[in-house]
Amino acid sequence: ISLRSLILADPKQKLFEALERNFEKPTARYNELMSDRKKLDDILEAGAERARKVTRETLSKVREAIGLRRLPQDSALGKVA
Repeated sequence: ISLRSLILADPKQKLFEALERNFEKPTARYNELMSDRKKLDDILEAGAERARKVTRETLSKVREAIGLRRLPQDSALGKVA
């Protein structure tokens, strides 16, 4: 064992321990979510629904601000209503 490795070993160990303490709660939460896939899917679906709502509201405001009206549903298929 070299003198250099002995000198660096203690700071590396302290850093590792500090990182381990810092990430203890997020790691526990990750393990909890990964152990219950149904709960994780429910959380993700709820988040996606909230994101869709915000997106719809934002796009509506943007369309209004730039003077675009909402197009009839059939126009997306190439039909003019």
